[in-house]
Amino acid sequence: MIIDLGYAAPDSLQKALQILKEDPSCKVLAGGTDLLVKFYDAREKMGNVLDISRLEELKGLEIGKDKIFLGSLTSHEQIYRNPQLQKIVPFLCRAAKSVGAPQIRHQGTLGGNLANASPAADLAPPLIALDAVVFLAGPEGERSFKLADFFTGPGKTRKNPDEIISGVEFALPKGDFRGTFLKVGQRRALAIAVASLAIALNFQDGVVKNIRLAAGSVAPVPLRARKTESILEGQKLAGLPLDKAADQLKKEASPIDDIRGTGDYRSQVLGNLLRKGMYELLSQEGVRENG
Repeated sequence: MIIDLGYAAPDSLQKALQILKEDPSCKVLAGGTDLLVKFYDAREKMGNVLDISRLEELKGLEIGKDKIFLGSLTSHEQIYRNPQLQKIVPFLCRAAKSVGAPQIRHQGTLGGNLANASPAADLAPPLIALDAVVFLAGPEGERSFKLADFFTGPGKTRKNPDEIISGVEFALPKGDFRGTFLKVGQRRALAIAVASLAIALNFQDGVVKNIRLAAGSVAPVPLRARKTESILEGQKLAGLPLDKAADQLKKEASPIDDIRGTGDYRSQVLGNLLRKGMYELLSQEGVRENG
């Protein structure tokens, strides 16, 4: 069966927003790695398609004095391969590298990964741990949200149908900053996360400061674990209450049973990821223990 889909590929963000204003129900196509799979067996339900892959306003990566901005059309491979990001936030690059196969990483975009709003999205936890802000372009101008508050449920966000994600921004890490991203799947590669965890923190005079924890695939949305953070914040490195923190992290999560694992298994994995991640950060060069 041949299906005649309405298709538009504007060359400016302004034109794209006008199309969305006229038809908010049309599907936005960036890399297509989620959209085309979703409608593979139901193309007649896709409706009109708005291809934004040509929009230069949504491309590029800017590293300033105080902030880093990633355009929404930045691919996972571009994030992973960027030498400056590898130096400044290597755990974000690690998360980007963990996304699918090379073909998916080259084609899939940051904006698409966030707009799809999967609880298992790999880029969401490290960006939430970096306290990132997501920007939305719409007919009434620009809006922004903390990424931790952007997701409202599986496949749902605060983005309106006539808006497009334009990019993500976060502060340039300062001081003795450390970050890590850990993920467990059913296999070593090309796997959707059974559970994932991003940790970002500073060490100051042997004390944990500004810790942020974000977990994936263990709640309806990527989870900012604030109660667990409060247990570790301000603690000395010697004798960190990791068991208490791991127990609290498991309480904050609300994992489900599915084909990739049971909720109980996910909870156990999540606690282990916290211990493993903290040990990894503690073992990095430069960490001092002051009794």
